[in-house]
Amino acid sequence: MQRRNIWLTLIAVAGIATALTAFFATLGPPQSPTAAPRSARVEYRVTGSAPQVAIDYLNDIGIQEQRQLPPPWIFGFRARTGRELTLHVRRVGESGAVGCAIALNGQVLQEIPAAEGRSEASCEGSVP
Repeated sequence: MQRRNIWLTLIAVAGIATALTAFFATLGPPQSPTAAPRSARVEYRVTGSAPQVAIDYLNDIGIQEQRQLPPPWIFGFRARTGRELTLHVRRVGESGAVGCAIALNGQVLQEIPAAEGRSEASCEGSVP
């Protein structure tokens, strides 16, 4: 009699295990919530017709940098949420126009187009 009870218990446990396996198989893989992006691809853009421009900007590690070169100029990097972005450009000399833009993940955040007579342009923002 005791041997029969053991076999009945084993059959019952196997049946329950099979039923639970079938039930959980219908649920599919666990779904995790879509995470909000914690960083963005930043691109600083300098445009214009001036032969030389002076550029002041916050670089990829948040330190102020300066460059002097002919436009166009593009600088790209990744930045975390909340990061301040600053780009200031001014022409060197008496002729030409300057402009700037800041793009996040390919979308323009702020843009000041190079217009005749524009000797300076400043673009600012932050990574949302």
